[in-house]
Amino acid sequence: MTFNSSTVRIGSSFSAAFSGSNLTDLTYFDIRFRAPGSTTDQESQNWQRGVSANHAIAAGTATGMWTITGVRPHQQSTDHSGNFVSTSVTLTVSP
Repeated sequence: MTFNSSTVRIGSSFSAAFSGSNLTDLTYFDIRFRAPGSTTDQESQNWQRGVSANHAIAAGTATGMWTITGVRPHQQSTDHSGNFVSTSVTLTVSP
């Protein structure tokens, strides 16, 4: 998993890309992440569909470093039964 930028401002956007075998533009990606200042993992199901996509940073998004701790690719939007693949990718959100 890679981001096109390591820092992004509220109101702008960034792109995320995944690479690996058997990943297509129809693959769904769940992510496990930690919000700024947190030590607790949270999940976002179907965070992205396809190997590359843009994501907007909405007003009200917490500023600071967001850490992606895992990714779970899957082919069916309702199937969240697989294991996460551990990773460590950060994105800093600034005002």
